[in-house]
Amino acid sequence: MKILAIDSSSKPASAAVADDSHILSEVYVNNGFTHSKTLMNVVKDAIDLSDIDVSDIDLIVCVTGPGSFTGVRIGVACAKGIAFPNNTPCVGISTLEAMAYNCMSFDGYVCAIMDARCSQIYTATFKVHFGTVERITEDRAVSISQLVEELKALDSVVYLLGDGAHLIKKAADDEKFILTNESIRYQKASGALYAALNKTDYIAPDQLVPVYLRLPQAERELKNKLKGSDKQ
Repeated sequence: MKILAIDSSSKPASAAVADDSHILSEVYVNNGFTHSKTLMNVVKDAIDLSDIDVSDIDLIVCVTGPGSFTGVRIGVACAKGIAFPNNTPCVGISTLEAMAYNCMSFDGYVCAIMDARCSQIYTATFKVHFGTVERITEDRAVSISQLVEELKALDSVVYLLGDGAHLIKKAADDEKFILTNESIRYQKASGALYAALNKTDYIAPDQLVPVYLRLPQAERELKNKLKGSDKQ
C-alpha cells in the first residue's frame, strides 16, 4: 500500500511517502516561510522523490491538530485536494500522537507538549516500549503546573517532545524528565505515517476535518465580547 503523509500543524512542514511501513521519501522544511508557500512544493518533492504517481497513492494521512489553526487548515485542505480526484481514503492523526511515534523505539513514557500560549499547553502522554506505542491520556489543553504534577507521579523516565517540552523541563527541575534531541523532538510526517499503520478507521476525503482543543483566538475574543455585552 502506497501512503502519503502530510503535516503542517506547526512551524515546520513535512511530507512522507511509504510503501507499507517502508519510507520511500521524506521532505522536511523549517525555513520560516508560510505553509501556503511551501507545503505543496514539499508534498510534490516527496512524491517525485519516491518515484510514484499521485494516482498510485492508496491512503492519505494528515495531521489534523492540535496546533496552529491556520497551519492545520492548510494541511487538511492540501490532503483533501489530493484525495478528491480519486476519492482516496484518508486518516487524520493527532499532532501529539505523531510526535510520540518519533520515539517508538524508546522504553518509557513519552509526553508530547505544544505551547498553546495563554498559560496553557496542548499535551498527551504515551507509554512506549521498543516499537509499541500506548496512549495513556487523551489530547488535552492544561496548565504547565498540572502536567508537571501528573508526570512526576509516573514510575519511570519521561521523554519530552514538542515545542513546549522546554517549558515542562524548566518547571519540573527533575532528572527523570529528559528533553529529547531536536532531530526527533518535533512532529514529522513520518511519525504520522507510522501512527496511521495502526489505524483502520479510514474516511472519505470530505470527512477529513481539523481537530481543535479550543476555539481559535478570533472566536474566543468574539465570545468574550458577546458575554461582556450581555452583562451591560
